[in-house]
Amino acid sequence: MNPALQGQAAIGVGDYKPIEGCPGLYPGWYKPETETINLQTKKNDINTTDDERYKETLNDDPYEHHDLSLSHSNIAEELSKKIAEYHKQMIPANFAKNSAAFNPEHFKGYWSPGCC
Repeated sequence: MNPALQGQAAIGVGDYKPIEGCPGLYPGWYKPETETINLQTKKNDINTTDDERYKETLNDDPYEHHDLSLSHSNIAEELSKKIAEYHKQMIPANFAKNSAAFNPEHFKGYWSPGCC
């Protein structure tokens, strides 16, 4: 799973924030790094859902644990329409095809898209 390629969108509108697509691999709040941490995770700690629609009230749920899209379906629908309008204006991403020219051995050990 590659969340960057799954298609994601979010927008803050008043007290609500709709998130469409993969909301990220790890649920919850990320504690700022002030010490060494163990990066090993259990499989059930990773969010592998492909299509999530969260509509949270940011004032009452700052850690965004509660999905309000069912209990506030009218607001969810309105916010989804707003995101759809933005999608119409988007310029498609231009992902370069893989090439041996990008290999770090050609750039003193650093990765490059091959064009610069």
